[in-house]
Amino acid sequence: YLVSLPSAFLHFGVWSFIFGAMAKEVVETFVVYVIKPFYPGGIFSLISIRKMLKFGIYIQGNAFVNIIYSSIIPVIGGRLTGIGAVGLLDFSYSLASLPELIAQNFGRVAFAGYSRIQKEKQILFSSITKSISFLSIILYIFPVIIFGLGFQLIPLIFSPKWGPALPPLYWFSAGAFMLPIIASLGQGVLVLGKSKENFWFSLI
Repeated sequence: YLVSLPSAFLHFGVWSFIFGAMAKEVVETFVVYVIKPFYPGGIFSLISIRKMLKFGIYIQGNAFVNIIYSSIIPVIGGRLTGIGAVGLLDFSYSLASLPELIAQNFGRVAFAGYSRIQKEKQILFSSITKSISFLSIILYIFPVIIFGLGFQLIPLIFSPKWGPALPPLYWFSAGAFMLPIIASLGQGVLVLGKSKENFWFSLI
């Protein structure tokens, strides 16, 4: 944002987003190297590479599915109802995505935690169950606020012109009710080495 916003004011147009994304990657790489320095070595193991590829190819496939999923909204909205609808859909999707961001951050932490207990199935199952309960308490707050107060809050905070964004906002927000289960179970499946099953689940 510190790079994208000034770039936009300086009339760089769409390049503002690209500059922002590049700055983000450079800063993240620098921070990671400061915290945990990594120097490439000369060790080569074909067996290790095969294992990683077998697991990792479905992880990358999952990321590709997510890209297609988020790209569908502007494509269909733009073709059917024009540019204005894309703006409304994007606005609704961005607001409704806050619980998803929390679930993604939880997933990063949960994967590391679950990995330590992956061989103790009963403890793993118990941890996943507790995670679902905990995430439900946090994530359900957002759709409840949207369904209960969205009609009053959206015009008040963003102005009445965003009123037509409410119907898609309700639909997108409804997805948050499944997030605690998907986020917890998805990471549980991954730590058991079943990235293929996780990929097909995402694809469906």
